[in-house]
Amino acid sequence: MDVPMLMNALASYGAVLGCGPRHPRSPHGQLTSRVAKYLSYFPFLKQDTAYVDFMEVYSGTSLYRPAPLLAVDVPGFSDASVGLVKFNDGYYWKGEVNIVTPDRFLIFATLEYATQQRIEVAAAFAFDASGQRPFGVYRADSREAEASDFVWWRASFGDWLVWLVQDELRRLIA
Repeated sequence: MDVPMLMNALASYGAVLGCGPRHPRSPHGQLTSRVAKYLSYFPFLKQDTAYVDFMEVYSGTSLYRPAPLLAVDVPGFSDASVGLVKFNDGYYWKGEVNIVTPDRFLIFATLEYATQQRIEVAAAFAFDASGQRPFGVYRADSREAEASDFVWWRASFGDWLVWLVQDELRRLIA
């Protein structure tokens, strides 16, 4: 499945989809330079064409349900998600938390949910920003994950998005 099909499926679960500079129905051209600067600041991201497409077409998405808790956030520059803010030393979520961990993982998404037993689960998903580890998606089962908690998990953002839409959300919402 391509990114637009997966994002439409994500919207069917109630996600808010952003509108990036290449959005087919409502392009936000003012985001063109912000997305381009972000991808230039982290050139390794260009290896993942699905992530580049996501940023250029949607530039962020989120899904939130309060009870039982279900929250997904893939930050970008649109109003649909936690906003990415550029400072001199990097990019931050809402200007508060650096998206790159001390051990050089770039966190691109978070997932939180409550199980039927009311246990809250949180996961962070990241790319290697060091160039020292295999390219792909890494997962840590805590939003405040230490770098040592991240393990290689999927080959690409597209693979992660397929898992999120076709497996995880289907399981959590069913």
